[in-house]
This record gives sequence, structure tokens and C-alpha cells, in this order.
Amino acid sequence: MSLTRPILILSSISDRLSTSRVTEELTKLSENYLLVNFEEVVLSYNWSFSFVDDQVKLHIVDEKGRIWSDFKSVWLRRWGYPTLPSSFDKIDRDFCFTEINSLILSLPHILTAKWINPINAERTAALKIRQLILAKSLNFETPNTIVTNDPNSISRLVDNEETVIFKPLSGYSIPTQIYDARTHSYISEKYPNADLYYGETVESRILFTQELTEEHTPYLQDMKWSPIIFQPRIEKAFDLRVTFVGTSCFACLINSQKHEEGKLDFRRISRGCQEQD
Repeated sequence: MSLTRPILILSSISDRLSTSRVTEELTKLSENYLLVNFEEVVLSYNWSFSFVDDQVKLHIVDEKGRIWSDFKSVWLRRWGYPTLPSSFDKIDRDFCFTEINSLILSLPHILTAKWINPINAERTAALKIRQLILAKSLNFETPNTIVTNDPNSISRLVDNEETVIFKPLSGYSIPTQIYDARTHSYISEKYPNADLYYGETVESRILFTQELTEEHTPYLQDMKWSPIIFQPRIEKAFDLRVTFVGTSCFACLINSQKHEEGKLDFRRISRGCQEQD
């Protein structure tokens, strides 16, 4: 390993397009980094934290036996779900996930490193209701919004708006068996003796923003178990992604309306044809 303090990247295999671009640049800069995808967080890594004689230490051992510690910065790109043995029942999986999650949430208290994004800030930013209220307080124009698990509550919005869209309240994606493009294999194939998976299908399933139509009516009663965001559809010219790093602002325009599949949610555009200016 290089003598320079390494960078820790926490992400998901499903977001490898973003992380690969960053790691390519880090390699060009001769920066030392460790990329840990949540799907493999315990599958491919051993974690050791010690607090002995007033000394705090964290060691991560990768699948090649290399020991990583003393990180200078951490990039929290994407939360994910650990791959666990399929022999585990739901209680086993929930317990292991909670314990792993507790370890990751403790990292800011263990590591003397710069974080992008700080865990607490990242989790707060994922609260869409909080963000909507904050946007309103900053004088942004915000659409009429209903968040509910009562299908009867949306009738007024539907009656008053020509077109209504709905989307999930969180950025949650269903944990599933993951395909690893690096090895062109599924996780369970990469570790054939472990019989590993967490889910039922191959690839993560995400609920994109959709237009509320009569086809959805039979399923509205299922809202009881999962609150949903409803808003009037607002025609748009393009999408913007704006990122702040400290006081520096980086803005990206996405020509989502040039692609039929991306008019409601630009994430549905095939990644190979996303246009950015």
C-alpha cells in the first residue's frame, strides 16, 4: 500500500457508474483509496474496532488480506444493503443489518477524517417532507402536496388537477441479488459455497415518479401500508442537479425532455444516452 493516507468510499454496486468515474480520477492523481460497496461490506471485508488504553483504532481487512486504516477522508456516496446467507430467516437478516448499520453509523465518531457527505446531513437530506418545508421557507415555488396512506385523502387533489404524479416518500430501493459487472457474475456465483443473496430478483428495484392513472386505482388500498407523495404534474424544460462541496457550487443540466422515458423521471433514461450540458 502507498504511504499516503487512504480515502474510504462507501457506495453500492448498483451505483458503480458514479463511483467508477471518481476512482478513475483518483487513480490518475495517485490517490490511495478503498471502495466498499454495501452489498459486500461483510462479505468481502473484516472490520475491527478497538478502544484499548485510550487508543481508538479501526482496521478494515479486504479480501486480499490488505489492512486499511487511518483514512484521511470518506465519501459516502450511496447507502446499500449487505448480502447475507439465504439460509438466514428474516429475524437473522434484520439483526445482522442492524448491527452492521450501527457500525457504519459509528464511523464518524471513530475516524478523524473529512466526510462528504456527513452521515447525519445525508440522512436528513433524504427526508422529502423536511426538504419541501425548507424549500418553502426559502421562497421556492412549491407544488400542492399530499403525503398520505389514506386513498380517500387524494380525491380532492385528483379532482382539482388535470394530471397527478406519485413517488415514494424515501429514496429506498428494494435490496435484491446484485450483479457484479467487475467479474461478470452474480454475488452468489462469486462465492458459490456461501449460497448468498438478499432478495428475489437480479438488480435493484426502484419506484420511479409516475403519473397516477386509472390503472393504479385497484392498488390504492395498498397505500395503507406505505405512505406516498402525491403532487400535480408540472411540465418542465429540463432537470438540474446541483451539488455543493463546502462553498463551491457545481450545477449540471440534464436534457430529460428529449427522451420520452425521462420526461417524468430522468433516472429512467438509459444511462448511455443521458445528455448533460
